[in-house]
Amino acid sequence: MAAECWDQLHQVGQSRYLGGKKVKSHGLRFAKRALLLVTDEEAGTARCITDRAEIRAFFDSKAGERDGVSFRYVKRGTLAVPMRDAKATLWGLQFIFPAGRRRSSAMPARRAPSI
Repeated sequence: MAAECWDQLHQVGQSRYLGGKKVKSHGLRFAKRALLLVTDEEAGTARCITDRAEIRAFFDSKAGERDGVSFRYVKRGTLAVPMRDAKATLWGLQFIFPAGRRRSSAMPARRAPSI
């Protein structure tokens, strides 16, 4: 899932967080639209939803209230930091929201690159 979401993010963008720190976005990416990261432990699936209608349908169905289902809603304007190992394998993403709050979306080691 991390790689799937990483591919949906943009290399160019602006961040109030980076602007406040007076640093550039070397190797980071930006959410130019909303994303929904969904993990279903029981089904053994993880996915990155980018379509607005699909995101709305997820919330309308209350799928996030089922046991074993977790999700993270990433708003437009959020900064993404890749979590990579020494071989540059992408294992997860840390999101820095416009107000500077951070949240990680790390994948379990047994699944990471393939989902």
